[in-house]
Amino acid sequence: MINNEAKLKKEEEILSIFSKIREISDKESLDYKKLLQKIYAPIWDWALMCFKEEDVCKACIEITHCVRRSVEKFKEKEGSTYIGFLYTCLATEIQHKKEKAEVKKFRMCTKDEYTRAVELVKEAERIGKNPSNEKVQIWLSKQAKLSVEEVKDLILKYYQSQVVEEQIKESEEGEAVSIFETEAVHNNYLTPEQDVFKTEYALEDLAVIEKVLTLS
Repeated sequence: MINNEAKLKKEEEILSIFSKIREISDKESLDYKKLLQKIYAPIWDWALMCFKEEDVCKACIEITHCVRRSVEKFKEKEGSTYIGFLYTCLATEIQHKKEKAEVKKFRMCTKDEYTRAVELVKEAERIGKNPSNEKVQIWLSKQAKLSVEEVKDLILKYYQSQVVEEQIKESEEGEAVSIFETEAVHNNYLTPEQDVFKTEYALEDLAVIEKVLTLS
């Protein structure tokens, strides 16, 4: 169980250091570098309160880079805070890391499975429905004479294949693009309490990721 009091204190510590960083215009100065180094520790502690420890550890490199960029790129606007921006960016990087770790599994999708999956998705789109919705999947299972589990698996593989294509594209260009740099993050400063990635169904999460990757 998260200790909310400890979490709030950690957020206050982060904001205190962040406000001092913002007062320094020379990013090459020793004072700026010292404060930037200082803010890492409370952010790491705070991240472990906000996310699963295993996910934080696996995305340690991404988080390290993300912290610096979040300090440099945060732009204050009405209703926004650095803590909310930081949370959104870290959550996005952690999710991105988790999806990249699954790429090898995604390649298990055969050409036939992908073709069948595309047909299901197009059929759902034809009637203006979300193929990730459970009720729509039940309807699709009847139309295709498949079990609901088979439909879910095929649609999952369809969305997974989209992630693979983006990963391949990044590799071919020779430079991976962080989701942090996308408009989906820049225009979405949410509070830590908001469950950014939780949607009604797990497959809808993949649809969101697919959309974000497309913007990269």
